[in-house]
Amino acid sequence: MGMYYAEAVPPFLIMFKRIFLAVLVGSLIAPFAVHAVTVGPVRLEYFVNPGDTMQGSMVVINEDQETKTFYPSFERFTEDNGQKIFTKETSDLSTWFNMAPSIELKPGEQRFVPFTIEVPQDGAPGGHFAVIWWSTTPPGSGGQQVAIVTRAGVLVYLTVAGDIEESGIVEDLTANQASLWNKGPISFTTAFKNTGNVSLKPAGTLTVKNLFGMTVGTIPVNRDGAAVLPQSRKSFTSDWADDGARFGLYRAHLDITFGQSNSKAEAGIWFWVLPWQYDLIVLIVLLIIIFLPSSVRRYNRWIVERSRK
Repeated sequence: MGMYYAEAVPPFLIMFKRIFLAVLVGSLIAPFAVHAVTVGPVRLEYFVNPGDTMQGSMVVINEDQETKTFYPSFERFTEDNGQKIFTKETSDLSTWFNMAPSIELKPGEQRFVPFTIEVPQDGAPGGHFAVIWWSTTPPGSGGQQVAIVTRAGVLVYLTVAGDIEESGIVEDLTANQASLWNKGPISFTTAFKNTGNVSLKPAGTLTVKNLFGMTVGTIPVNRDGAAVLPQSRKSFTSDWADDGARFGLYRAHLDITFGQSNSKAEAGIWFWVLPWQYDLIVLIVLLIIIFLPSSVRRYNRWIVERSRK
């Protein structure tokens, strides 16, 4: 009968072996797993009438080291509190596109790809939203390829003329859920709800005033022009990076405009700025006010009792 024995392996050798294997496997897989494609621009916007045929184009760039065939696909997208949700639809804008079924690009080659959007006569007035994806996976392949395929897309914002409703409200304005700050910067969050049927780009300013009505800061809101889709909500953060020595009660007033009609929405909040140095002074003063009278009375009683003795 043979004899067997086991020798304990130091933990650090086990860890080193695992790391080495992970790096080795990753280096072997990486050349076969990455198919990079870049598209542009990020967003396309069009205003059309029912029944129109819209001409457009976009650029596709092969970032890979070998010739690749790229395929377009189309999806509808919506938003939920700023997060985009992509879905496959059998109607609406995602089915109105006409484009070449594929293109072949050499390494580093870029090409402008034309397309048309055929708007039906009964196209609903208002906003319609879709994304044009490009990847190395043919549409309808069911993901049968072994390689991990990346995709890149261009967002398309289409407005069909007709009964357009531009409306929105400021649902909330907060200073990061706090009303008391020790110092800046102070971050304000504006929650805007689009209640109409077209995308809106609310933009404006937050004006900060002290208790005496003096303006101490002006902060832009949605400077980048982010769009809010119909019947969706999006939050914008604005920072007041004020380095001044602030103390006391302040009010931030929001004034924004949106839409072709320059509709307005307003909101405001009060907040305190109490630096810790002032907090310490206030605490000391309060302690003096609370304990000084009783201390004085005890001292007076001590003096009286001593004089009697």
